[in-house]
Order: sequence, then structure tokens, then C-alpha cells
Amino acid sequence: MTGWRRYFALLCLGVATACCRFAAPATAAPAVAAAVKPAQTFPPDIQKIINRGTLIVAMTAGNLAPFHMVKDGRVTGLGAQLAEGLAKALGVRVTYDLSSRTFDGVIDQVAEGKADIAISKISRSLKRSRRVLFSRPYVKLYHAILINRFWWENAIKDQSMAAVIRGFTGRVGVIAHSAFVGYAHRAMPKADIVGYPTWKDVIAALADGKVTAIYRDELSMKEVVQDHPALALHVKTVALVNYVDNVCMALGPDDFHLQQLVNIYLDDLHLHLTATTLLRRYQRIEAARKEASR
Repeated sequence: MTGWRRYFALLCLGVATACCRFAAPATAAPAVAAAVKPAQTFPPDIQKIINRGTLIVAMTAGNLAPFHMVKDGRVTGLGAQLAEGLAKALGVRVTYDLSSRTFDGVIDQVAEGKADIAISKISRSLKRSRRVLFSRPYVKLYHAILINRFWWENAIKDQSMAAVIRGFTGRVGVIAHSAFVGYAHRAMPKADIVGYPTWKDVIAALADGKVTAIYRDELSMKEVVQDHPALALHVKTVALVNYVDNVCMALGPDDFHLQQLVNIYLDDLHLHLTATTLLRRYQRIEAARKEASR
């Protein structure tokens, strides 16, 4: 072999050997990549809950049957069932915050990031939507008034029900710092709307004659009639079927992915809850509680 041919052959052999040595580690690359595969991440509003390991749920203080009840430190009721289901979907546990004494206070907790979600018979309203996001309604209730029967029977003689409601100029009791303050002003624009700290105080005002009527939802009025039979003799329930209370969950103003998760969760449940079905649920719970306490 001539000198130049021998030199070319040796050069090709050297290049081939170097290429083999260079390419050999490539077969191990997938194993290295698999070993450093990053953990799955989620949008920020979901990730913060997963990182914390708990879903913080805001509810109003005390009992709000059948939406939530507290006994021996344990929270039960419809709201608790929904919260537990959502936490399971997220792979975390639930922490309840029942420190707020008003419905607007619960909205504040979510808007300020102190809670992830509010599940507390929260009424959707335009005013609140400026601060928080709402889920789809999971309960729909008609608005209703409980009004002095004698006054109503005299007023309704010469006018339609709608005209009586719109033209009412008396005092109407509502829960202060609730969506029903605005609702009552809208439905009864000429009335004197009086806010009281609690629903118990509102009922007492009606019983004592301090107000002529009280305003809330049909479920609340059904409960008043059942729980206060003496008062029921002197009042009449009037359902305002043109006004609907959409009960929703409230979420932080930037929590769009959490809102989507909540909506899908609610859609899959097919709840279709009304005043009648909720009252039946509460009556079953109360019957079981009384039986267990005997």
C-alpha cells in the first residue's frame, strides 16, 4: 500500500472510532432524563392548595341548617359534604373557618385570600361579583316575605299582589350585611328596610311588631312557620316567584381554574336542590339526631 493510501485508511479508522466513542453515551440518555423528570405542576390557584395540603373553606359562624351545622367541633350538612368532595378531588384535606359572623364577612375572607372558597348559603349578587368569582348555583330558592296577615288581607282586596309588594311603605326586616338588603330594596322600593344582626333577631322583630314583614328566601320562611306555630297564626308567606336566590360558592378573584374545577364537580353531582328537597333533608337529619339522643 502506498504511503498516502495507508495514511488515508488510518485516518478513516480513527474518525470511525472517535464517532463510536462519542455516540455510545447516547443510549443512556433516556435513563438520565427519566431520573430527573420534574414533578407535575398545576395553575397557581390549584397549586397553592396542593402545596398547602388543605382546602380552606369559609362559613358563617354558628349553625345554618341544612347548609352547615357544628356539633362537638365537627362540621356537617350540605356545605360540609360539598367541601369534602372538592377536597378529595384536589387530593387534600379540609380546614373550616367559621370566624365570620356575617355573609359579607365570608365574601371578604375569600376576596382577601384568607380562604380558598366560601360554601355558606352565599347568595350571588352583582355587588359581590365585583370582588369575587362565583360558581354555578347549586341551590335555587324563590324570594319570599312573611307579612302580618291582617295587614295583607286588607291590602290585597283592591290591588294585585305585585302592586301591593311594590307599593309597600311599611318596615321590612332583613339580615344586615346580607344580599337580601339589596334584594329587599329592589323588590320593595318604597319600604323601610331594617337590618338586624341575625335571622333570629329578624324573626323576633316580626313577632314583637317592630316590623310588618320580613324578607328572605322561601326555605327560611318554611322553617319559621314550622318552628314558630304561634307566630304562624298571625303571618302569611308570600313567595316572590319573579325573584330567585342563586346560592353559589364564592372564590378568589383570580381563581379561574379552581372555579372551573368547582363547576365541573357541581355539574357531575346533578343536585337540582329546591326548598322542598332541602327541608326534607334537614327533617331527616333532625329526626336521626333526636333518635340518637334518646
